Amino acid sequence: MMESLLISHYSSAMHIAILNSNTDRSDFAKRWPNDFEKFSRLLKEVRPDWEFSHFDVIFEEHPEDLSLYDGYIVTGSPASVNSEEAWVLSEIKLIQKIVALKKPIFGACFGHQLIAHAL
Repeated sequence: MMESLLISHYSSAMHIAILNSNTDRSDFAKRWPNDFEKFSRLLKEVRPDWEFSHFDVIFEEHPEDLSLYDGYIVTGSPASVNSEEAWVLSEIKLIQKIVALKKPIFGACFGHQLIAHAL
């Protein structure tokens, strides 16, 4: 019931930014769809009119204008949220800006841990 209420609430076309935090570039990982493909394919099944943009935050790719997106997804990663790596610290700041704009944000695995850490 709650899922149908949530989905019906967002019935118009939306533009979602997927912030790919996954650092796994192993041969094993390359044989499977990446996180951008996984999330966009999953959501397209229920919202075919939604648009998705992909940003590899581990390579410091960020949306230039955060207001252009209706929501954000932070993907999983084998990285640690306590890492002092530049991309992790940069993504924490990005999450704080997204939250300040009151934009919806969803984190999967590492993503939800990073959101909690950022807040």
